[in-house]
Amino acid sequence: MRLELSNFPVKDIVFGTETAWKNGVLELDRDRLLAPVLAEPSVDDATLEIAKPGDSVRIINHFEIMEPRIKVSGPGMVYPGRAGRSVDTVGQGRTHRLGDMALIVSYDGADEPGHVSGWVPEWVRSQNGGTEENRQDRRKVWTDHHFIDMSGPGAILPNSLTNNLCLSLKLKDHFDIQNRASASYEVALKLQDTLAETVRDLEPPETEVFDLGVVDPSLPGMVFVCLLSSP
Repeated sequence: MRLELSNFPVKDIVFGTETAWKNGVLELDRDRLLAPVLAEPSVDDATLEIAKPGDSVRIINHFEIMEPRIKVSGPGMVYPGRAGRSVDTVGQGRTHRLGDMALIVSYDGADEPGHVSGWVPEWVRSQNGGTEENRQDRRKVWTDHHFIDMSGPGAILPNSLTNNLCLSLKLKDHFDIQNRASASYEVALKLQDTLAETVRDLEPPETEVFDLGVVDPSLPGMVFVCLLSSP
């Protein structure tokens, strides 16, 4: 199994007249990117903003953070299993990524997940994590501190250091919590696909290779099993 992960570093993001990556600058046509989002039957309104490291900006109510990626060769598609996507293995072929940036999806005002809609992650509302007082403390931490500062003493999260494209969504009122989550993921993935398309046919400035083939038969084999968990 051999995977080539090609990186297109994003040193800056700007709004302009086209959507393209050139020499580290990701130019975005805001109106054209928003048009298909606003056309989704689940979306009542949406906006796009840019947040860069050092900006006097706080990103609140974020629901999803993803790095734009696209499969250039090999089976499957990025972010498999999400919003009805194929679950085929994606660890072969080549994937292009927009590095040092993120697409951050948030709910605007009344759709704030930690307060109005009642949505909180499983790790917050789990009944297996200590006393009721402990669980209430976790819920308070989530609802009070679910934000990303781009500058100042609070700029300590990984995405305080990335160039971020922020999609703020207002969904139709009749969606329940589960349907809101599904609709939001679907919209986010479509937008990330559009962003990643900008580098599909470009020659990458750098590529990292992950190969499971035998490189040196004198070395012992090994297996590393990593359990990943994220709220």
